[in-house]
Amino acid sequence: GGDSLLEELSPLKIPVVLIGSEVNGLNADCVCSENFNGAYKATNHLIKSGHRNIALVYPDGSSKSVEEIIAGYKSALAKNEVELSPQYLVRCPQKKEQIFSTLQNLMTSKSTPTAILCTNYKLLICLFDFLQSNNIECPKDVSVIGFEDFAWMQLFTPAVTTVSQDSKQTASAAAAALLARVKAVGD
Repeated sequence: GGDSLLEELSPLKIPVVLIGSEVNGLNADCVCSENFNGAYKATNHLIKSGHRNIALVYPDGSSKSVEEIIAGYKSALAKNEVELSPQYLVRCPQKKEQIFSTLQNLMTSKSTPTAILCTNYKLLICLFDFLQSNNIECPKDVSVIGFEDFAWMQLFTPAVTTVSQDSKQTASAAAAALLARVKAVGD
């Protein structure tokens, strides 16, 4: 987690650039995706497609990126006057069996979501495994948007809608920030 990373890196006095999520207390640049805007646009897309019961599935543990995604999701719901139902904010544990149990509770509730926004690939893989195991068809029974785009997403039929993140641009920005920090240390 962030605390152990902070404990390991702080005494080293070396330039550090983080990708994806900041660590409070660590003097480092961070190159992050536009999580708020991505979640807002994805949720808005689902609403414009006719969905009102939209679940957000996110990993257990707190991070700035997850907080931004939740804020974007909530903002899109509010902007479109869709009531936020707490049962649709679904925090998933790390282990597959526990994720399945959490998804089972979600998909057997009296108000089943018609769409799910999934915040990372591990949860997305578990979600599709769960849907397949329970004969729930996507997008016939439930629409799904993934928050990370990977080449293997093309293997799904129909294709999975994703919030694309430009990994080359992120890597270039992180490398530039790191080189700037190294140069500053050398000056």
